[in-house]
Amino acid sequence: MALTRKFLKALEIEGDKAEQIIEAHAETLEGLKTSLERAQIPNPPAARYRRKHGTFQKGRIGMAAKENLATDTLQSIKMPVSMGGGGAASGACADPGGQSPGPRCEIMEREVLEQEVLEQEVLEQVLRHIKNWFVLPGGAHPGRYQVRGGEIQLDFLARGQYFRILGSVFNDGLYLWGPDMPLLEDEEFSGAVWALGVPKEVLALAGEIAAWREKYRETAESPYASESFGGYSYSKGEAGEKGWQGVFRARLNPYRKLREIG
Repeated sequence: MALTRKFLKALEIEGDKAEQIIEAHAETLEGLKTSLERAQIPNPPAARYRRKHGTFQKGRIGMAAKENLATDTLQSIKMPVSMGGGGAASGACADPGGQSPGPRCEIMEREVLEQEVLEQEVLEQVLRHIKNWFVLPGGAHPGRYQVRGGEIQLDFLARGQYFRILGSVFNDGLYLWGPDMPLLEDEEFSGAVWALGVPKEVLALAGEIAAWREKYRETAESPYASESFGGYSYSKGEAGEKGWQGVFRARLNPYRKLREIG
């Protein structure tokens, strides 16, 4: 029921007393209304603080994750890669609990794998250049070979040993025997497989050549002896002119053969 003068008169309250009651009631209603509005509408400074604090927390967490990822990636790049060892990354990322290694280890494995592929490609170029494949005594195995499901059966190789396929249609080249070996193209061919014994010194040289080639690739592949643009200039030096074959000639000569005889 509303508090009105008529209601107060029925209670035999009239005159100044009735007006005082009406005014007090109005003030009470106004106070209740104000309190209700304040309760429903959040305090603007507090709301702004909560929004800013939430944004800061998200940014801090995201930055920490990026820093951790960058640190792990840098460590994976710096991790020494031993040619011929095979499985370096998988060992570093092995999880004894059997759980997935996660994105950081996946990045590390990818970086190591890319480095191994690069060095293996360079090693094949080096062996071809010096005409020496370091075939082991009795290591040439001619015959009829089958590649099925991307795999070839070679029971005369040891894990981590390099070998060369010759006489195939799709798979000629240098490979590293082991579980991380890339899948081959299915085929059947009459050819040969050479079991190799590449010296550690040559493997180390191939790693140096791979690093040198990455460093000087743009300069070595440029058709110009010198260039100048945008305030930047360079002159192609001896390294760019000779290529890795010239730069590493003296160190490769002890392993060089006059003709490719294995």
